[in-house]
Amino acid sequence: MSDNYSYTKKALLRMLSENARASITQLSNFADCSRITASNGVKELEKEFGLFYTIEFDLDKLGLGQRHIIMAKFEKKPKIGALRQLLADDRVVQFASTTTGDFDFLVYAVSPSSLEYMRWETLVQTRLAEYGVTFMPSQMVMSHIGFIPLSSRLVSEMDMRRFGLDETDKAMLLQLNENSRISYRDLAKLVGVREDTLRYRFMRLNRAGIIRRFTVVMKKPPTAYNVAFFVDYKFTAGTEARAKKAREYYMSVDGKMPLVNKFQVLAPISGSHRFFVLGCFENDEDAEESFIKKHNEFFKGDSPTIYSAKIENVVKGMLPIRNIDVRSNYRVVNWE
Repeated sequence: MSDNYSYTKKALLRMLSENARASITQLSNFADCSRITASNGVKELEKEFGLFYTIEFDLDKLGLGQRHIIMAKFEKKPKIGALRQLLADDRVVQFASTTTGDFDFLVYAVSPSSLEYMRWETLVQTRLAEYGVTFMPSQMVMSHIGFIPLSSRLVSEMDMRRFGLDETDKAMLLQLNENSRISYRDLAKLVGVREDTLRYRFMRLNRAGIIRRFTVVMKKPPTAYNVAFFVDYKFTAGTEARAKKAREYYMSVDGKMPLVNKFQVLAPISGSHRFFVLGCFENDEDAEESFIKKHNEFFKGDSPTIYSAKIENVVKGMLPIRNIDVRSNYRVVNWE
């Protein structure tokens, strides 16, 4: 997946994933190439992989405490068009896709309150009742690594006043969520302020702490073999000690700089299941070797059960595929 690409392309994608607003000079320094090579390399990446520059938000700061990852099964699979129509105006769903494997549908839903989430879950299941849908939701309290982009629809409805931000600041966030690499000049024109005012407001946005990073995702990832896993455990006294060994594996599995990370999302969850993983693999054998066998090996004392399904058709949102430094960004939480 990554060996066919030059170090320069990998380095440029790494820098853009870590900081989508990096200048051409910063990109050329990081990739150890000329500014012209860096500029042309970015254009090639944009064309080849459909780079989408966006924001990785701090959802806790935004008050979006209800975050659920849901596996669903159907007795009769609905058509893709019907699912797209159902979710087209849905502000709660940030990502949804049909899948093939142990489950048929994957949904990531975000809301500010448990009441709103329950209303949404009830409504969607009612609308899908004719297909014999079974929802198995779990709450994603945090993620060790990775994120799923927020829709601009949800961002537009957020109350930013508690951060000392106004409607102009929100307009900036909306533009940055759609293109976080936009120039100060163009952003100033779009929101209707002077460039010096825009720069001051930009600094204030960063100080508010609601932005983890300006980043990028690939609309056309280099591999179409993207797999979601849900894992259950029988907890024992040694589970957390075994988890430490697993963490070290996840933080080092990429080895040399990859074009994209092997694991895009690693998140402990609470509810129907205990752990969620989204990974990019070469094929079924790679998924088996890189996650299923490894995870069973690490947690063989905890009787792990793994449910897996390949992402097929994205119905809403975008897969969060990118290239970041996993070790430096891995959020370690000790549950003991």
